[in-house]
Amino acid sequence: MTGIPRAYEQVESFLKEKIERGEWPAGSPVPSERALAAQFDFCRVTVGRALKSLESEGLLVSRRGVGRFVREPEGASRTRRIGIAIFSLHHLDSFVISEVVRGAQEAALSRGWQAVLYAATLQGEGPRVGLADLVPKGWIDGLIVAQQEAGDQELRLLAQEMPLVGYNLSAEPEEVSLVSARYDEGSREAIHHLTARGHRRIALLNGRSEFRIARDYEDGYRTGLAEAGIAYDPALVAYGPYQLEFGWASLKSLLRTPSPPTAALCGDDMIAFGALQAAQAAGRRVPDDFAVVGCNDMPLARLVTPSLTTLGIPFFRIGVDLAALLLDRLEGRLRDYRKPISHCPLLVVRQST
Repeated sequence: MTGIPRAYEQVESFLKEKIERGEWPAGSPVPSERALAAQFDFCRVTVGRALKSLESEGLLVSRRGVGRFVREPEGASRTRRIGIAIFSLHHLDSFVISEVVRGAQEAALSRGWQAVLYAATLQGEGPRVGLADLVPKGWIDGLIVAQQEAGDQELRLLAQEMPLVGYNLSAEPEEVSLVSARYDEGSREAIHHLTARGHRRIALLNGRSEFRIARDYEDGYRTGLAEAGIAYDPALVAYGPYQLEFGWASLKSLLRTPSPPTAALCGDDMIAFGALQAAQAAGRRVPDDFAVVGCNDMPLARLVTPSLTTLGIPFFRIGVDLAALLLDRLEGRLRDYRKPISHCPLLVVRQST
C-alpha cells in the first residue's frame, strides 16, 4: 500500500506541472486514464485517484462521456471558432475538399460558430508542413483534420491543446474523434459489379500507396477479387497521383501487355477520365470492349462521353458530421467521442460499364 501514494503523487505532480507551465491552457483536454496509465505504467485506479484529486482542487473538470479538461476561469469565453486543416493529396480534385469544407462551414454557422480554413500541400520540395506549424495557438477552440498523413504522436500532442476530429487519417489515436468513408467497401462493391459483367482481368489504377485512402481502396479491390475467385495480379496494379495524365499513361501501358485488362477500377474520377481516353485511343469500345469505374462522383462524371460509373461519397454530409462531432465535444453534449462515424460509398452505374 505504501507504493500507491507515491505513484498517485507522481501523476498528480506531472499534471499540475503541465497546467502551471501553460502547456495545457484552460479548456484543453487532458489525456484519458488509459493513456496516462500506459504512459506511467501504473494501474488506472492510481491514475484515476490523481485526476479526481485535481478535480477536487478545481484544476480539472470532468464532462461525462467526453473526458476531462483544464478548468476555465469563471466567465471565460471561447473564441467560437473551429479550424479545418486540409492537406491536399497530390492535387486530389477540389470537388472533394470543397464539399467537405462547405458541409463543415454550414454546420458550424447553423450553431453560431465560425469555421476557419487552414490549407497546405503534401506535394513539392521543401520541409514538410506539420499541423502545429499550420494552426496558430489561441485562435480556435477545436480542429477538424481532413485527409492528413500526420503521425500518431503529432496528433496526440495537438489533442492536448484542443479537441480534434479527423477524417480519413493515417493515425487514429484515441484522443481524436473520427469520421471516415469506407473506401474498402466501395472498391469491393465496384469489383462485384465488374465481375458480374464478366470481367476477370481488372486493373487497379490507384493513388500512391503511402496514403490511407489508397491502401483502403486496394484492400477492397483485393477482397472483391478473392470473393470472385480471381487471383490478385500485381502486374495489373499501378500507383500514381490523382491526375488525368496518370490514368491515361498507366492504362495505355497496360493495354500493350500480352494479357491486357478488360476493365479498370480507378481510385479517383480524374484517373478514370484519363483511363477512358486511353481505352478509346487504343480502339476499345466502352463499355462493349472495356469498362471503367471511378471514385468520388464529381459533377463531370455524368457529363463525359460515355458517362462514368463511379462511387459516390457523401462529402458534404461528412463535413456536416465532422463539425457536429467537434461542436458536440466543445459544448459538452457528446457522450462517447471515441465512437467513429462511417459512410459507405454508393455505386452510381452509368454508361462506362
